[in-house]
Amino acid sequence: MRRALCRHCSFLLRTKSSIHFARLYASDSVQGLDQAIIARARRLADQYNQLSKEAATDTDFTPETAQRQKRLSELEQVNAAWTAWRASQDNLKELQGLMQSTDDAEMKALAAEDLEITRQELQSCSDELEKSIMPKHPQAHLPALLEIRAGVGGDEANLFAGDLLRMYEKYAASKRWTIQLYSISRTEIGDGITEAVLSISAGKRQGEVFGRLQGEAGVHRVQRTPATETKGRTHTSTVSVHVLPEVDDDAEQAFKLDMSEVKLEVMRSRGAGGQHVNRTESAVRLTHIPTGLSISMQDSRSQHANKRAAITILTSKLAALRQDEADAVQVGLRRQQVSSSDRSEKIRTYNFAQNRVTDHRCGYSSHDLEGVLAGGEALDGMLDEAGKWIAKQALQASEET
Repeated sequence: MRRALCRHCSFLLRTKSSIHFARLYASDSVQGLDQAIIARARRLADQYNQLSKEAATDTDFTPETAQRQKRLSELEQVNAAWTAWRASQDNLKELQGLMQSTDDAEMKALAAEDLEITRQELQSCSDELEKSIMPKHPQAHLPALLEIRAGVGGDEANLFAGDLLRMYEKYAASKRWTIQLYSISRTEIGDGITEAVLSISAGKRQGEVFGRLQGEAGVHRVQRTPATETKGRTHTSTVSVHVLPEVDDDAEQAFKLDMSEVKLEVMRSRGAGGQHVNRTESAVRLTHIPTGLSISMQDSRSQHANKRAAITILTSKLAALRQDEADAVQVGLRRQQVSSSDRSEKIRTYNFAQNRVTDHRCGYSSHDLEGVLAGGEALDGMLDEAGKWIAKQALQASEET
């Protein structure tokens, strides 16, 4: 909604014949928004207005009118954000013109006060507009399947992999999301792990879990001095995180796993040293014959539970593989830059000596490392900035196509 100016400023603005407004530069009007964002918002708002005119003449309910109503519903938020942004922008222009055209000190002071408030309102409108037009991942609403694996760095990498696992568990708990740990390989040193696979879902609560966590995919680097380091040297270790939308084969999804293409093997579970730890054949290995992709599960004592988990993970991986292939075709045989570029790319560094966490994609840094690892508001801030970067990459990719 357009904000009313103070009565003094409004009075002076009504006397336009005595005021010569200075021309404003384009940089004043966009308030930090990319031209691509403004152009896209304008196109979508124009589309909304055109569809509204067509809908006003609809008399019968047909598949075409149903599709039109659906599209109108999708564009409603964009149109509202665009309208509010333009109104706020007009307010800003008027006040800037007033500041440049009057010599009255009192009027300048009043206009300056209104100007600061209007700038804040315009920034809020800009944020809302940017958010409303950013493309969403088509599977953002699905649960997230996270795979955490220790990389280079030996014991320190294992310990940090454990830190990241607990970070995601705490973050999910703070959102009251549901966590299911499918598998985990613990180490004998501290709370370290070599790998873990877990599912995070919103359950009955609202929340786009995969959409929120997709930006965590990539290599996480830690720089810190291990407790066992006697000379105080800083060690660098890495942990890789893969994030996939979890696709249940029973759900109504575009991808269905054909079990005739899957080789099933059952065996007795093995411990860390390779010895059998179960008398029954509860461990399961599924191999997708066309791709060679293999999933092994043995954490549960139940063969059925292990098989079910393996099917879920295999289905999700194959669905992601198919989506990657579709994206590559859509953007001209190159991977769409969403969820981030290459999964092997370093995305974040945790520097303990400087109490800093830096996202290398968007350049955002948090100086609350403990808060990030605690899965609190500091991590939320990192996810916000990473999400904006991902959305801009998706917008750029969609504009190119």
